[in-house]
Amino acid sequence: MKKAIIKKNIALIGSGRFIEQTVLPSILALKDRFNLLQIFNRSGELSARIRSLTKVTASTNIEQLQNNIDIIVISVPQNQVNMVVSQLLDKHITNKVILLTTPCGPFLTIKKLKRLNQKNQLFSFEFLPFHPAYNWIKSLLNSGKFGQLKKVTLFKSGYLYHGLATIRTLVVDHQLKRSTLCKHKEINKFTFIFTNNVIGEMIGKRDYLNGYFTIECSNAVITSNKTSNQQTDVLFSTECGQGNLIKSYHLTSGEHLMIEPLIPQCDAFKAYLKQQPLYKQEFLIASTRYLNALADGRYHTLHNVSDTLFEHFLIRVTRVVKTSAPVGIPKILQYLCRKLIV
Repeated sequence: MKKAIIKKNIALIGSGRFIEQTVLPSILALKDRFNLLQIFNRSGELSARIRSLTKVTASTNIEQLQNNIDIIVISVPQNQVNMVVSQLLDKHITNKVILLTTPCGPFLTIKKLKRLNQKNQLFSFEFLPFHPAYNWIKSLLNSGKFGQLKKVTLFKSGYLYHGLATIRTLVVDHQLKRSTLCKHKEINKFTFIFTNNVIGEMIGKRDYLNGYFTIECSNAVITSNKTSNQQTDVLFSTECGQGNLIKSYHLTSGEHLMIEPLIPQCDAFKAYLKQQPLYKQEFLIASTRYLNALADGRYHTLHNVSDTLFEHFLIRVTRVVKTSAPVGIPKILQYLCRKLIV
């Protein structure tokens, strides 16, 4: 007998662009797994787009958070996180899963997050580790076909701590030992060196429409750079199906991955995907995969807040000092971020 799926009840705190364009469409695409029960914001008003998607109205009073809420998504500007966390602490909530979409720098906020984490489970809404392309490439690297990983380059396709999270996803089970920053005119080049001597690079301002990745291995170079003129490169490409909906990935070495099984079977969500550029379709699919992992209780696959804090602070430190010498700085910073939250 098939086990009945128990839906998780969700409350959203915040109703800005990220909620409207990514979080809410992803939740509604998984109606068999989640119930959206409440939305909180400062104004009590919702955009026309959100109103068209849900009948849930907005409240300004977090004190009205229902006891049957399982998951709380906090998506507010960084300077408002402290206030929201304080309100949740005052309400003495327990046994909730809390997702943060923004890293929190002020030390006072971090201390409150630690208190919140003591009686709840706190995670970052960092969905790039669930990105279908990077997940597929990771599985191919793990198979050993392309040899040993040497270097990961995100050219205009990695954004600060999100880009670092992507690189760390591909460089499995190895710690960072050094980070540097070189700046040429308006182009930043972050370089990360891991304990297995794999190099990660994050270059340029973000431009997802024109950005690409290059992954150098001992037996091959895999790249999504359409202008690559290196005949030895293994080229990565994306194929679209009817109405611009992403369909599959292909490598010139012969491998391919069908994307359709990864897309929730929700007509409204598919229609929304068709309106988006390819990179945004991939982000939305990654967001739904993150939520599915959450619903399944696969918490070990989710980004801890301490991970996001580490990535955020390491970027900031590297920007200030240009190089995080001595070598041990990333390791110490990672340890401190974990102690701050756990």
